[in-house]
Amino acid sequence: MHVRNFTFALFAAFLMGQQAHAGPASDAAQRAETLLSQGQTEPAYSAFNTAVHAFWQSSPLAFRKSMLVERAGGFGDYDLRAGSDFRSGDTFTVYAEPVGFGIARQSGQFEIGFETDFRIENASGQVLAASDDLFSVKHRSRSQNRDFNMTLSLVLPNLKPSPYVGVFTVKDQVSGKTGQFRIPFNITN
Repeated sequence: MHVRNFTFALFAAFLMGQQAHAGPASDAAQRAETLLSQGQTEPAYSAFNTAVHAFWQSSPLAFRKSMLVERAGGFGDYDLRAGSDFRSGDTFTVYAEPVGFGIARQSGQFEIGFETDFRIENASGQVLAASDDLFSVKHRSRSQNRDFNMTLSLVLPNLKPSPYVGVFTVKDQVSGKTGQFRIPFNITN
């Protein structure tokens, strides 16, 4: 119970920290805190979820994690890649955890969908290679999942030894939001 109280209190304090940003998320978080202090766990949990949903909907599409990995098996299940050195023709695998994405309800299921553009830039920002909608990720579930990951893999083209940046522009097919993350890497041939 102490952990649950701390979680509710921490989230409520975060949302209510600035009066100027009051809105549906902070109102629901405050309601959750009040209900929890009255020992009404189930209604407090429901109000807390309402606060999280309002926060999620108003948030831009962002990425709490984006990194090079050797492999990924699911949310939080990945092996980090040791270093960022590659050779042309190597497989480049990225693990990313988006937040603030839309979730559609269709036929009794929840659906998440993304299209991702990819480009490679050199150290001065010049685009050397680009592909629109290179990756498409869709997921259906009977539960509304906010813990979601994307694993994106591609074979690196023939590039001269130098530092580069992989730029991923992710388009949420449900909300229309767009977010971006950048992964620096080196070609060492």
